[in-house]
Amino acid sequence: MGDSTMRNIFIPIIVAVACAGSPATAFEPTIKVAVENPSRPTIIGVTNLPDHTELMIAVRRKQSRFEAESKVAVSGGHFRSEPFSQLENDLNPGTYEVEVTMPYAMLQPSDARAAMGDNGENLSGPLVKRDQFGVTVISKTNFKVGSGDNAQLDAQARATEAKEMDRWIVDNCNSIIGYANRLAQQGVVSGGPITGSDRDAKVSACIKDLRATAPK
Repeated sequence: MGDSTMRNIFIPIIVAVACAGSPATAFEPTIKVAVENPSRPTIIGVTNLPDHTELMIAVRRKQSRFEAESKVAVSGGHFRSEPFSQLENDLNPGTYEVEVTMPYAMLQPSDARAAMGDNGENLSGPLVKRDQFGVTVISKTNFKVGSGDNAQLDAQARATEAKEMDRWIVDNCNSIIGYANRLAQQGVVSGGPITGSDRDAKVSACIKDLRATAPK
């Protein structure tokens, strides 16, 4: 077999391999978290998740009825939250949980999915969680504010949060009925606006339902 014949055989094979490309490499996500200024914490982190990956950072403490979230994106292997506070005040002393969650892979930006797989199939390891809806990545850690719990401050914080929640429920129910009335006036929905005692009854029922499901 001559050299020209050999070239005719191998060149198509080389071209086919080059066109096929290399499959995305599986990897184990890592997330390391640190806390700046614990009394009004900013959560900073380092991760090997691809740039533009969207993350949700949650800080929680049951004793003071505290829970807040911040949405961030990975940039250069780093991420940083906004500062957290409790109604514009310092956090109460105690232990807080930080949870960093990568929402479902299928919802991530296309350039991030190129590394992790459209459905997160390239992700593995202890931080990876799979359920019927898809693949997520979850990392949890704790940090402390002060030297120990303060029961009096915690009771005050719970009472304040309860009042704020109740105020939100009342405002939200009034807004729902107001929005329904605007739709009725515009002819988007059938029937006339809800007014008088009917409106009061609808708002009261809404408030009762939301109070029953509100966090305690």
